[in-house]
Amino acid sequence: MVLDELFSAPPAAQPIDRHVIADGFRTETGRPETTLMFGRSLRVIVAAAGKGTRYLGDTPKVVAAGGQPVPLVVRVVSAVLPLDAQPLIVVNETTGPLVEKALREAGLEFATTVQDPAVPGMGGAVLSALRSFEEPPDDVLVVWADMGMVWAPNLWLSVVLHQHLHSWMSFPTKTRKDPYVSTIRDSRGQPCDFLFRRHGDPMPPTGESDCGAFVFRADILRELLECRAGAVREPGQEIDILPLVRDLAAAGRPRYAFHMASDEESQGVNTLAELEKADLRYESGLNRTRNAFAAATDAAGLLEVVTQHSVQPPLVKDFCQHMARTGLKLSDLPVGLRSLCS
Repeated sequence: MVLDELFSAPPAAQPIDRHVIADGFRTETGRPETTLMFGRSLRVIVAAAGKGTRYLGDTPKVVAAGGQPVPLVVRVVSAVLPLDAQPLIVVNETTGPLVEKALREAGLEFATTVQDPAVPGMGGAVLSALRSFEEPPDDVLVVWADMGMVWAPNLWLSVVLHQHLHSWMSFPTKTRKDPYVSTIRDSRGQPCDFLFRRHGDPMPPTGESDCGAFVFRADILRELLECRAGAVREPGQEIDILPLVRDLAAAGRPRYAFHMASDEESQGVNTLAELEKADLRYESGLNRTRNAFAAATDAAGLLEVVTQHSVQPPLVKDFCQHMARTGLKLSDLPVGLRSLCS
């Protein structure tokens, strides 16, 4: 697929050929746990501080697992490890202990910070993370913790394209029926706004959904969020991330929506029914990955599978057996995956 096709939203768009990122996925230069291509550093922020007021399950949404043994936040953190060996998880006082327990039990590397209650909303959670970095990165990848399935390769490709295009905001999308959030593009094909079902916007029967993952220039994101936080006049007023695209569009800054995601990646969880649907898709994704592991005939082939799939906790034992079979070494893996597979 040529790049021009990624920047439009044709309903029949096919997934991008993930082989184009195989070499970049394995590249390690400088500080391999944070440095990507083009000399720009990246950190990952996983937002797990939401109250989940629309979700009516027995446990907080981000640690819900439904019919799977893997909580949502564990699925997300497992997927981002190849990009950041120690992603920063933003929690609140309620979700914090539960999230940390779930991640520790999965053997994952992570760091946490508690959201500043004075700046509520998803934007407030991300701002708390940005303020906590000792060394501010060049770019940040922000991922919602309530996604049913996250594929590391599309996250990686989104970051690489974002950096290559000198973008200020970038994110993968998927055309789907009955969207919860739908992307609006301007005449040039760049994203300029969103429609929100929860806000009562008139939603199209088919729309271009985000995947709960957004890449930003870190300095610009903090500047925009600090500005929004300073403009809050009512106690409890939330600030959000997605409306920032309007600010960037109004200023004529580069922003891109890459139409390349899968159905699994666009499945957020807001209800028990959506969790059930996400679980089915998660299991389907696991089965495809298992089959891909088994089909690899040598170390190079197995490593290529890693560039095209997420090594989720239920697959670690199976993956390690295939590593032994093919001779793939732990040192050949992206840094974040080494801790998961060691």
